[in-house]
Amino acid sequence: MSKYFRLAVLVPLVFLASCQQKVNDANFKKITVGMTLSEVQTILGKGEKLVQEGQGIESYGVGSPGKGNKDQDVWIFKEDSREITITVKAGKVIDMNHNGF
Repeated sequence: MSKYFRLAVLVPLVFLASCQQKVNDANFKKITVGMTLSEVQTILGKGEKLVQEGQGIESYGVGSPGKGNKDQDVWIFKEDSREITITVKAGKVIDMNHNGF
């Protein structure tokens, strides 16, 4: 009997642990401008840093290779079709967006 009891307790616990979604509206609302990336990752999990490439446009209209915003990083946190995008400058959140919920 104890074998079945352990299974009856263990299976729901494993299921509940796998169902805990971090990329959701409630957690998005916890993110505020000025938070550190570490604080965001505590709420949303690890995330993925996006590499930004491209060309800057000089004032005279000619492209120059990759100036961009080197002091800004964009992080994306995904689960299924839900995404939260966080822009960080000098280690602090300056913008956030969500998609899919």
